[in-house]
Amino acid sequence: MFVPPLPEDKDKFFDRWDSAMEHIARNFRCDNEQHPAIAVVTPAACCIGLVKSAASVELEDINPAAPCSIYSLRRTTNENR
Repeated sequence: MFVPPLPEDKDKFFDRWDSAMEHIARNFRCDNEQHPAIAVVTPAACCIGLVKSAASVELEDINPAAPCSIYSLRRTTNENR
């Protein structure tokens, strides 16, 4: 889906994850039983980029990701927060 030119600077790295999250949000809607869950397999740094983009938070607001872990992200609406 996204193949970065290397070396990739930090801003381009996070821009790439923003694009990936936009693609996921557009193509895998949680209001549709056809796609109740998706799996993303990625290194720890990409997990951080994914969470930053998914939650629309700053990098400083994210805890470090362990190199070998399983994380679950659940889409919520403002009413659920």
